[in-house]
Amino acid sequence: MLLKIRTILPMLAIILGFGQVKAMDLLIQGNQVFASGPLGEDIQKFEAALAKPEVDTFVFLNSPGGDLWTGLRVGRMLAERKIKTVIGGRCNSACALMFLGGTERTFADIAPGTATSIGIHGAHNRHTGAIDPEVQAKIFAFMKLRIGENFNSEIMNQALYDMEDRSAMLQVFDKKRAPNAKALHCRNAQSPLDKCTVYPNETAMSLGLVTSDATTHIELPDSMKKSDQLMGIALTQKIEDFGGYVSALAPKHCDSERCKELLLAHPTRGKHKALAFPVTGFGFANNWDVQNEFSAIAAATYSCNHRKTRPVSLCQVFALDEYDLAPWHQSVAQSHQEALQRLEIPTQTQFADEVTGGEYVRFNGIRSKYLFEMTPNTIAGIKNYTTSEIAMGLKKPSQSPVLIDVDVMDKTIPTAVSLLSAGMAYEGSEDVALEARYKALIQILAPDMERPIVFFARSKETWTAANAALRALKIGYKNVGWYRGGMKAWEAAGLPVATPILEAVVN
Repeated sequence: MLLKIRTILPMLAIILGFGQVKAMDLLIQGNQVFASGPLGEDIQKFEAALAKPEVDTFVFLNSPGGDLWTGLRVGRMLAERKIKTVIGGRCNSACALMFLGGTERTFADIAPGTATSIGIHGAHNRHTGAIDPEVQAKIFAFMKLRIGENFNSEIMNQALYDMEDRSAMLQVFDKKRAPNAKALHCRNAQSPLDKCTVYPNETAMSLGLVTSDATTHIELPDSMKKSDQLMGIALTQKIEDFGGYVSALAPKHCDSERCKELLLAHPTRGKHKALAFPVTGFGFANNWDVQNEFSAIAAATYSCNHRKTRPVSLCQVFALDEYDLAPWHQSVAQSHQEALQRLEIPTQTQFADEVTGGEYVRFNGIRSKYLFEMTPNTIAGIKNYTTSEIAMGLKKPSQSPVLIDVDVMDKTIPTAVSLLSAGMAYEGSEDVALEARYKALIQILAPDMERPIVFFARSKETWTAANAALRALKIGYKNVGWYRGGMKAWEAAGLPVATPILEAVVN
């Protein structure tokens, strides 16, 4: 047994990763097992897969982590069977422990090099977010055993213990395919890159995380090959002549030869490239070689929102990789219209315990750390909206508040506008600059400072919406609201959802 009987129950709440722990998806094809998604307490799945004598390779695809004890047990099982392990995409937290169980460990060619990495941090309590030094020691010992002579105790101690919140992470990339991506450790979810610890001379190979620099070619099963899409909506209109496409846009959006020159170079950029234009005025912004499609549009939108020599403006991404996004934007707008038409006011007033759980939460204003913990039940000066109140407001357009989604995941509430990273916070001058960007964008999204404005995020265990609401109150909005239950409560009520409209990024 891993633990004494008296410690089992409290330790079951210890996880590596984020949010609710769900079952990891396993798919067996020939000698390979493909594992994706968050890791739950589903050890039987792994036992069944490893019982097949032909299995000799586990491929981990984009897992944020999950249950610690399952991760450790699977890591040991893989080591005992001398299984090869491969990372295709992100493999963080408990996923990293499973990966380290491999006798041969490599990165795969499934995702771009900048989107292929292993992430290591310490365990935390799922309910409180508290870090447990005793548990970290067990992780440390397992990692030291698996890595061997290349084990760097100083760096791994930092990864496991130097955590200001559960989002702290040591991230190590596929250096062979992303030579400019440096290993780094960030102490919390909001750490700007210049505040993270960078290890310019360390790689996954030098740290012993992989056993070879060679890239493993992996052919995904047909059922796992996804069609090109963005936030769940298929991309359908390919740009056949990309050079001609940007040439036609140049006269409409560029007022200088330099602008035209940069715009015409866009088709030659790397993977996950996005091209954004301001809703009004000249100029453009683009981004490329980032983690994924969403990162590309978010980065391009941010750069377009906050151009140095231009006024702050809302922006829209016109192209993503080889696709024209005009049909995609039409589908997004339609998703809001259709969701609003299907919306019915629920007979129940509250869902997912949205008004409970924060009685003893300490509140000291805007938080710059520990953002993914229980929020207080109420915040002075801010109206706390329930699910039924939000639904009733949407059914009466004349009384409907401006809904602001600050987390921007794959689904949102119909009519909501997105203000990505609006709930971030720093300390000192960095926060002053962030608040200035926030203020400029929120006043475009909600110019009437008397009209009710309501912020929401994932759930009552996310401080980002509360932070954004407090900033609005500070700026001078008169009727600031907070939908504490957020998307978790909205979906628990079975209410219709739409695809987020992303035109503004704060950070």
